[in-house]
Amino acid sequence: MFPKEWLRQTTKETGLIVRERKIDPVIIFWVLTFSLDSLLKKLFLSINSKKILILAHKL
Repeated sequence: MFPKEWLRQTTKETGLIVRERKIDPVIIFWVLTFSLDSLLKKLFLSINSKKILILAHKL
């Protein structure tokens, strides 16, 4: 999906990473991607359950 070399090159070109240290930009990318994905799923489930409760209350 996102090749490692492309991610490393893009982070250097955009100035996000000036010099590499102990943290790999590829690892940061995937950690943020998966953590945001799980947070959004929880948010949508929460909104959906509240919407169902509101609709049930109106009936």
